[in-house]
Amino acid sequence: MMGKPKLNEILLAIALAAFGILALVVSLLFVLQLAAGLGGTQESATGRLALAAGAALICAVIFEAATQRLRQALALNQAKISTDDTTIYRQIAGVTQYTDLAKGCLGLGVVLILIGVAVDLVLHSPLRTSTELIVYLATFLVYLVVRRPLFTKLTRLAAAVSSQYAVTASGLTISRMSGMRRGQAPVAIGFDEIDEIKVFTPAEAQAYMRYEVGPNLDLAAKEMSDRVAFTTGRIPRPSVYTFGWENTIGTTILIRGPSLFYLTNFSGHDGTDLLRAFTEYRQHRAAEGN
Repeated sequence: MMGKPKLNEILLAIALAAFGILALVVSLLFVLQLAAGLGGTQESATGRLALAAGAALICAVIFEAATQRLRQALALNQAKISTDDTTIYRQIAGVTQYTDLAKGCLGLGVVLILIGVAVDLVLHSPLRTSTELIVYLATFLVYLVVRRPLFTKLTRLAAAVSSQYAVTASGLTISRMSGMRRGQAPVAIGFDEIDEIKVFTPAEAQAYMRYEVGPNLDLAAKEMSDRVAFTTGRIPRPSVYTFGWENTIGTTILIRGPSLFYLTNFSGHDGTDLLRAFTEYRQHRAAEGN
């Protein structure tokens, strides 16, 4: 049976796709209206072409985001994001699952109605071939050509500013922490301090924080106080660090222990080496115990 967090993420992706369709129809109507207003100066004509290209680009980006979101939502592992927490914040998050589901259905219904209205307006608009319409359609084709190298470039840029870690013999070292002051001393974490390590997709990370962790004020307060203490050199590392988990590029990794909660984006890492090292450490400790 599909869990509510996964259902909510799928509904969100569908709503985003529906919004993209609405944007597509409205932008097409906009371009048709631009074409009907031909006859101005050369500068105004250039501006109309730029508006047509911009409208197409916005639609392409929305559809790209919806496609990525839907793919991640369908692949969301409900068991991976589930926790055994019984805090009041987790209970609030449980209620949020239902309210988000209701709001998602309502929002999707409104968008579908607006799509119907926009389609009717387009069907009753004069359709004519124009430079604006050609530029509008050509922009979609150009986006399809450049999207892969563009996202490769964006991934590299994200990796250049995201957190970075290295696996050591007894744990890991985070050499760069996004959102922290440059030159901050590397943070070392031993495997013996960790209870679990999970690798999330962006959709899983967002579902985990929203529907499992919830609006945890204690966690937020601890992170704020630890950030101040860490950046001023009063503690060797923060016990809570959740910067960058909202990123939609790269891999988000959860590192959790009795007094440790790290959830951050590591672009350029897939987490495989960290999971392998942690699993081997746990197996080795279990064998020693036997």
